[in-house]
Amino acid sequence: MSSPPTFAPWTSRLVADRIVELSDLDPVMRKALAECELTGQRSLFLRNGRIVATVISWDEYLAMRETMQLVPDLELRARLDARDAEVRGGDLFGPEELFVE
Repeated sequence: MSSPPTFAPWTSRLVADRIVELSDLDPVMRKALAECELTGQRSLFLRNGRIVATVISWDEYLAMRETMQLVPDLELRARLDARDAEVRGGDLFGPEELFVE
């Protein structure tokens, strides 16, 4: 029986349902994540042509969280939530579309 994995102390502060070690992933996934980490290149994951997940860099994630904490703009939040629902439905858009009056 193997012992449970150990994680860096900072992982206990994260909100995550699952933590995956990169070395446990297949080469295609490792490459996509390395590109995301090094260049900020985002990846979309599809199932039957429909987007089911996205990967953004850790830095981009932290910046997004900080922005959301700093901007208690309810109208913007409502637009973001509406766009979120559209993306979950398969619609794609650019960030500039959020700010069109």
